Parts: sequence; structure tokens; C-alpha cells
Amino acid sequence: MSTEQTTGIDISVEASADLSANQYLAHEINGSGQLALASALTDVVGILQSKPAAAGRVGTLRILGSSLFTAGTSGVTAGDKLAPEAGTGKLITAGATDVPCGLALETVAANSLGECVLLGNPGATI
Repeated sequence: MSTEQTTGIDISVEASADLSANQYLAHEINGSGQLALASALTDVVGILQSKPAAAGRVGTLRILGSSLFTAGTSGVTAGDKLAPEAGTGKLITAGATDVPCGLALETVAANSLGECVLLGNPGATI
């Protein structure tokens, strides 16, 4: 598992719900301008760094730079382009038609923490 020595650009955004179990998962900003778990492969704005425990509490979203992330059910290999796993916010190896949101910096087993670099997501629908 990676150590938490990440740097990047963060923004502060109100949570849409209790997101305390969503740290290091991919998130979007919903139509109300609040943080929500990424709902589609193109909706990743960043990775949640904090644990906002109720709607309206401010969460910290890493939008660019290095971050810890939670790998999806297949795990990832160092150098893989990353995209969110459907319905979980975990990151998996991006498919040929996915819009990647990051790059794995290390090989990570399924459901484990690893480090990635967020590239920014020009395909995000906000």
C-alpha cells in the first residue's frame, strides 16, 4: 500500500450526502454543485481526499496531481490509464473508449489503495 505523500490541486465542495465511506474514490460535481460519487465513465472531476459525514459538509476534492485511489475489482498495473468502475467510484484500467482520468503510478491489487496522478478530465460533464 502507498504512503500518503501526495501533492496536487484541491478544491473544496459541499457534499451531496454522507460521503464518509468514499475517501479515495472518484467523484463528480452534480447538477446542484455538490460532490457525488462519479456516475459515468466521463464524469470524474477528481478523487475525494476527505470524509464529509453529512450533506452540506465540505469535502476536499483532488482535481490534479498525485493522489491515493482505491483500485477496482480487477486491480491495476503501473502505467495503466485509469477510469472509474461502474457504480463504485473505484478506478480500473481504462478501456479503449473510456476517457481516462489518471495514470497508475504502481501496481495495485483489487480493492486496495494505490497512488496515481490525476490528469484532469476534459471529458467530464459538469
